[in-house]
Amino acid sequence: MRKLPICRKALARHETAYAKGVAVGLKSLAHGHGIPFATGELNVPDAFAAVVVKYAKKILELQQKFDIPSLVTMRPRKIIKFVGAFHSWYLSEALDDATRKRIKDYLSPLFNYAHFRDGKKYEVENGKIIIAPGNWWSLDYLEMLGAKWCCYCNDGHLYTKTLDGGRPAMRSPFDHYFPRRDFPMLGLTLLNLVPVCHDCNSGRKGERYFDVAEYAYPYLDDFHNSCEIAVDMKGNGIRLFLHKGNVGDVSISFKGRDETSVCKRTETFLKTIKIERLYNDELQDRALKCIREIETFPQSRRRFLKKLFVDMIDEDIANDHFGVSLNPDKINIEQHGKMVIDIVKDLAPRRWFGDLKQKE
Repeated sequence: MRKLPICRKALARHETAYAKGVAVGLKSLAHGHGIPFATGELNVPDAFAAVVVKYAKKILELQQKFDIPSLVTMRPRKIIKFVGAFHSWYLSEALDDATRKRIKDYLSPLFNYAHFRDGKKYEVENGKIIIAPGNWWSLDYLEMLGAKWCCYCNDGHLYTKTLDGGRPAMRSPFDHYFPRRDFPMLGLTLLNLVPVCHDCNSGRKGERYFDVAEYAYPYLDDFHNSCEIAVDMKGNGIRLFLHKGNVGDVSISFKGRDETSVCKRTETFLKTIKIERLYNDELQDRALKCIREIETFPQSRRRFLKKLFVDMIDEDIANDHFGVSLNPDKINIEQHGKMVIDIVKDLAPRRWFGDLKQKE
């Protein structure tokens, strides 16, 4: 995927929708009260009231320390600082799993991602939080990001069919990069939301906590420029170009482009969520198709088309031939764009210069 853009317009709309309500709720909790919803205050159970107060005070303390005006519109580097400091404190508290779950379940109504998914917003009146219909929701944000295919695997579609009041509805799943299990207060944080397919959201990544010192973070790191998909034709180059290849005749692997930190973190991220397995088990036929198409895309054909169609550019020719653009900026809106770009970049020059052998 490409690095996800930070859209100021989206942040402004998100702040308008949720920031004031979240701030009121946190302040109330830090003073030992419940969450002041207009429909009735959500009181803290006595069994862990002291823990929740301490929890809320820590959040407000870190907001002040790192100069974070709102939890819901934190920028990437602020999120990283906040998460690192909060996680260290959280571990030092040595809370058991049951207590952590109770805290998460109690805070969820305040930091409720479902409100953003369903187009609801917070209003504050007389110190009470009102949940009202809004004009800003997850599909609006997806459109602003310009993404149509999963930002982790580049294979799964972002939209899923669900039932909304008994009627079919189309929704886009967003992964909470820093999971709500450990960081419920980031449930509505816009730049903690990564557009991914259902399989990546529920299975490949799940609720694992990824420390950004070891793993790439989509709002800071460009996966495309940090890693490449390498194809090994297992010595079957000539046979594959004669259209006699079968699934299993190629192997696909991910590797960092160089020794820099971001490349290593990207490689670690992709291997941890087992993207390599997906590509080797299910997408080899797409790789084979791309390899075969390279055979019929020599430089002579490109020169011929550009002479025949004077206004045609290389991107148009490649898009017509391979079915996806070779423009990296379109990776998030085209299925398998990353794989096609890397295979073409690797194999096409050797095909065009008559070398069908693998690199030594």
